[in-house]
Amino acid sequence: MRPWNTLGVRIFIWFLCCTVLLLLVLSAVFYSRMTEQTSMKIGEITSKSLIQTGDYLKLLADSYDGLSKSIVNNPDIQRFAVAEEEEEALNLIRERTINNILGSIFYSRDDVTGIYLITVSGKIYGYSELSFIPDLNYQQKDWYARIRQSAGNMVWFGIQKQSLFDQSMKDDVFSFGRPIYELFSRNPIGIVLIETRPSQIKEAMANLQVGDKGQSFVLSATNESIASSDQARMIPPLTAADEAEMENGKAYVRSSDSGDMLVMAKQNELGWKIVSVIPKSAFNLEQGQTLRFLTLALGILLVMSVALASFLSRSISSPIKRVINEMKRVEIGDLETTIRLRSYEEINYLISSFNRMTGQIRELIERVRVVSVNEKNAQIQALQSQVNPHFLYNTLDMIYWMIDRYEDEKLSNIILSLSRMFQYSSDWENSPNVTLGEELEQVQHYLRIIQARTGFDLYVFIDIPESLYGIRLPKMTLQPLIENAVVHGFDNLDKPGRLTVYTEVKGHTVNVSIADNGVGISAGKLSLIEEAFERIKALEERDANDIQSSAYSSDIQEHPEVGIGLVNVHQRLVMKFGSQFGLRIQSAVNEGTTICVLLPMEPVRKDNDSL
Repeated sequence: MRPWNTLGVRIFIWFLCCTVLLLLVLSAVFYSRMTEQTSMKIGEITSKSLIQTGDYLKLLADSYDGLSKSIVNNPDIQRFAVAEEEEEALNLIRERTINNILGSIFYSRDDVTGIYLITVSGKIYGYSELSFIPDLNYQQKDWYARIRQSAGNMVWFGIQKQSLFDQSMKDDVFSFGRPIYELFSRNPIGIVLIETRPSQIKEAMANLQVGDKGQSFVLSATNESIASSDQARMIPPLTAADEAEMENGKAYVRSSDSGDMLVMAKQNELGWKIVSVIPKSAFNLEQGQTLRFLTLALGILLVMSVALASFLSRSISSPIKRVINEMKRVEIGDLETTIRLRSYEEINYLISSFNRMTGQIRELIERVRVVSVNEKNAQIQALQSQVNPHFLYNTLDMIYWMIDRYEDEKLSNIILSLSRMFQYSSDWENSPNVTLGEELEQVQHYLRIIQARTGFDLYVFIDIPESLYGIRLPKMTLQPLIENAVVHGFDNLDKPGRLTVYTEVKGHTVNVSIADNGVGISAGKLSLIEEAFERIKALEERDANDIQSSAYSSDIQEHPEVGIGLVNVHQRLVMKFGSQFGLRIQSAVNEGTTICVLLPMEPVRKDNDSL
């Protein structure tokens, strides 16, 4: 016995494989679900942070806007920044007044690093943390032109690596400015540039950063950088679809081409767009922890599965091995063995059946020993009582030749037909199945005898093409049907009898019909016959090898007029070809009966050749 082909090993392998496969599928689903949940949670948390950051930047921008308005709308600055006085003393007072105003505002806030005012005449005023060194080429700078062209609106320059105007300030600053207009005439007076420490904005950007390589950006309405967590990194491009999704004021999440997660939101009042870039590596840490947990759990469950599979295989295979060992003892002739073991119900049933089998074998051996002698004696008596049918039809042949010698043709034909009928009906061992042509020849012999015996006016019409003569069917199928028509159909008939045999071909089925104009079958008798046919059909469909006549024999014995021959022919056809074939009967009282024999064009059955 090959060890790898035993039931215990197979149960162990199959159980273990199924368990491992189930664990792998569950782990994959759990890992996929956890990864998806992690991405959703990170996206949701970042979206909320973006909305909160937008609100915070709005408050910060409002305070900076108020700071700038306190300068541009100051009446003293409006009056003294318009034009210079002719007297030097007055100019000195004007300059000192403007500087005092700027200084008071500068020192009133801790986050301001510089306030600079430039009039249209080119006069420069400013306050700075360090010594103020203005850039005298400011008129050629982009920031100055943007403020002059802003039509009174705030211009946000964002975080700069150094001051836009004060050359002494080399630290990062957050710059913004706006033009100054005369309140009544709306003529330009100059511009104001304010720079603050960017620490508050940087902290907001740092709070949005996820992971070491995460990035966050604040973009203006024209997608220019206001602030970012890493000034050296590239700003991700925003598509038109992104712009449209952010218009509703809610956070929008999508994946970039590189697989990073982009979370975007828009502060509608400022028009600023806040973008957080979450790299794939940010998810790896959480996914790595989940994967390590799953690996550990899978290993533990695998060890438990091996132990459980081993236990189950042993609990199932051990009693079966015991049965196999006892069967080997039976093989060598030890029939006294009995298994006493309790296990699973199925194995208990197997053990009980084995014990009954060995007991029945012991009984059968004794019974065969006693019956064998009687069986031999019965065989001898049966051989002695057999009649040799060959002797009968050989004798009839001899009578035929003697009558033919004295030229009595009609009687000789009858004797010849009777001889052929005995010869045909007695040879069952060599030809249990015959052709339709052979059956028709037998029918013609029978009809010749019947016509001579009764003298009844019987007209027979046989219309079957010779191309169908080769169809196979059980022997003695048509003759009992013809006999039934003659005996029962034409009994007490007061008119000439008409018997027609013809065929119809429908697909792969041949319908051989036997029609007579006899007295017909009553409704009660026809119902009994059809009921017997249906029982045979039901038994065949349930078990083709278990059709027994007991299912309908009681009805036929109680009503012998039904016709045992009809039922017998139908049963043989059903057993031979299947329930879709057999006999079909149509009959009307005083009109006649048509019996249809349904046969296959090709053989359907293969095992009932002796029917």
